[in-house]
Amino acid sequence: MTHKWGSMQFSQWGKDPSDTGVDPEVLKNIVKSSVEIPDTIKPHQRLTRMHIAHRLKSIEEDKFDWATAEAMACGSLTIDGYNVRIVGEDVERGTFSQRHVVFHDSESLGGSKFTTPLRDSKYMREHAKGRFAALNTNLNELGTMGYEYGYSLENPKNLCLWEAQFGDFYNPAQLIVD
Repeated sequence: MTHKWGSMQFSQWGKDPSDTGVDPEVLKNIVKSSVEIPDTIKPHQRLTRMHIAHRLKSIEEDKFDWATAEAMACGSLTIDGYNVRIVGEDVERGTFSQRHVVFHDSESLGGSKFTTPLRDSKYMREHAKGRFAALNTNLNELGTMGYEYGYSLENPKNLCLWEAQFGDFYNPAQLIVD
């Protein structure tokens, strides 16, 4: 593995901080492209109204929610040449329906036609040097986590994110402190 990781600079070596900012216009283009749906895909009307329209309006008001910031982060990383993989039980839609990085056609049988704008939109196809993937997985958390850990070791430019639903592991009532 050292041949792939040999050029990696680690913070404990005392290197000066790098400029990690992203041009605001690039971020706005990423946000717009994150909800760019081809004419062949007809998303559910509630998604069109509550997610797509809301995200486009947020650009004009410079108010970004968590999911929009996540789209900007993932998109800017792929533009910089990093591969971003987000996996988990319901990551395409988002556990709490906030993400929607994959849009299914509401008129096709079982939503079999779909698009992933952070990968498929015109802007991202033209500018991304890395890959973006959002992959729904089954409830085999340990298998998924083990696979993603191995995948992340393969290349220092792979960012593998694993989204878990905490309720699968513990009772939320245990977090209540007297």
